[in-house]
Amino acid sequence: MALFKRHTEPEMAQDTTTDSLRPGAMFPSMDLFLEKRPERRESAQVEFGIMWREGARKRPRYRVAWVEETGELVAEALSEFEHLRTIELLGTVVNRETLELAVNGWERLPYPETTLEWVRTQISMRTPGGGVVDETTSTVATAPKLESIRRTA
Repeated sequence: MALFKRHTEPEMAQDTTTDSLRPGAMFPSMDLFLEKRPERRESAQVEFGIMWREGARKRPRYRVAWVEETGELVAEALSEFEHLRTIELLGTVVNRETLELAVNGWERLPYPETTLEWVRTQISMRTPGGGVVDETTSTVATAPKLESIRRTA
């Protein structure tokens, strides 16, 4: 009985590659992800840390970043092995302000909560459309600018 499942299915990962803007879309590498839409390659990326993990597993860690030009929030598996550096589309968020409101406080999360599931939940519950953009459009719609609300006691 094997205790660990070896990830040796790059062909299977390529079969799941898609041009979809739907959360959960997987790409076998950052290069392939960037290739699928040219505007991704030229875009700035806003970092949201490199210590994310999937569930209770300690490895691999994930880098979460937002691609400014397309509005895509992605998780990149960090590994010394090229074939394990997969990309998952976590969602599409219309602008940086909306994204920062959705993941507000991520830097202060205790270790047990630094999971991709936390990010997925925040995006699905706290952004317009739940992080899903109509696949028939190639660009992200611009949302109205959000105003900060200051509460006083």
